Amino acid sequence: MSATSTSRRSPFTALRHRDYRWFYIGQLFSLIGTWVQSTGQNWLVTLLSESESHASKWLGIVAVLGALPMFLGAFVGGAIADRMPKRNLILSMQVIQCILALSMGLLVITGHIKLWHIPVFAGLLGITQVFDMPARQAFLIELVGKEDLPNAIGLNSSMFNGARVIGPLVAAQLIERLGAGRPETSAVGLCFIMNGLSYVGVIGGLMAVKAGRTAVAKSKQALGSQLKEVANYLKAYRAGIAIVSLLAGCSLFMTGDWILLPALAKFGLHANAAGYGTLMSMRGVGALAAALLLATFSGSIQRKGHLLLGSAFCWGLCSLTLANCGSMAIGRWLIIGVGFSMILFFVTANTLLQTSTPDHLRGRVMGVHSWLMIGLTPAGSIIASSIAASTNVVRALTIGGTITMLIVAIIAIKAPALRRAKRTLPKCPVRFRSVRERIVVPDA
Repeated sequence: MSATSTSRRSPFTALRHRDYRWFYIGQLFSLIGTWVQSTGQNWLVTLLSESESHASKWLGIVAVLGALPMFLGAFVGGAIADRMPKRNLILSMQVIQCILALSMGLLVITGHIKLWHIPVFAGLLGITQVFDMPARQAFLIELVGKEDLPNAIGLNSSMFNGARVIGPLVAAQLIERLGAGRPETSAVGLCFIMNGLSYVGVIGGLMAVKAGRTAVAKSKQALGSQLKEVANYLKAYRAGIAIVSLLAGCSLFMTGDWILLPALAKFGLHANAAGYGTLMSMRGVGALAAALLLATFSGSIQRKGHLLLGSAFCWGLCSLTLANCGSMAIGRWLIIGVGFSMILFFVTANTLLQTSTPDHLRGRVMGVHSWLMIGLTPAGSIIASSIAASTNVVRALTIGGTITMLIVAIIAIKAPALRRAKRTLPKCPVRFRSVRERIVVPDA
């Protein structure tokens, strides 16, 4: 293979696989709807709230209940993903999410919505994500194989963040244009309806996928033994412990970066729904740029450890600067840096974990990854919303960004194995006994 081909590949290499093309197309439609709904849901909380502190409190409650199922059940969801055909598991969760979105939309449009309904909906949606997220991430390698896995992860992130650009703009237009002359909350209901209808694409795409239908060989292990096995695997990595700690730190202290953005937009930057939609979309622009960069040049990045630590530090710095800029005109540009550094961090962490994990453990490792990314956000939401409610949004985001940068600095000093990581995590220097067999960590 030529130097050019190894250093830079097409960002669309993974699309050469038929099943992945169907999966990708279906996800694209659905993710736009997801971001329309997410934008509308957060704005609905601020509309139904009485003040900045009240909005901050309820945004935190919604985030906590939405992430609590992942906090309690992510490891179980990952174990189930290793036991069941992943395509079937994902498909069933998408159908349930479709029903939830349409039901919530009807509740809002008919004017029966109450503030407490929103966290209940978020909690039910979170239950489906417990099973959907680990299976979805572990399913990628069945669609494209290990060679194209880094490209598929980057391409998936590009799709996700492209939808993040489009979705908030669509939501803002729906609310602004259809909200004129009528209660603004009723226009927000269309955001939920649009998301419910968008599931037609993802359900159709999954129906066309051939991979992931075969029944998985039944494990003789009890669920507890399976969970112990993945715990033993992760403990064997010093670099693995460091990356887990870094993900945990960002989940705890950078949660306010997106939980409190509606409150920052309305009360800190005095923006309307269109302004909030602009902030969401500009963050998506930065995220999309990072995802495309990784999809194209991932093979040429020799120091993924440096990239991981550097992007996490920049994320905290950009969030801190955004919170203190005091200007919507400046903030819309600063938030591009937030999105860019955030996606560099998450995609690099995902790639390092997936490319270093044995196939039979991948669902459970992705369950741990999902728990770190989403399951810890209840604690992070409580921290951020409590600080914002007792002081203000700017103070909460400043504290979160500062603590994150300190965590990155400490891990960079204390975990040289992660800092020196290249294309994968370093090889584990010792053997360990798993529940079923002796596993040797794959070569770096």
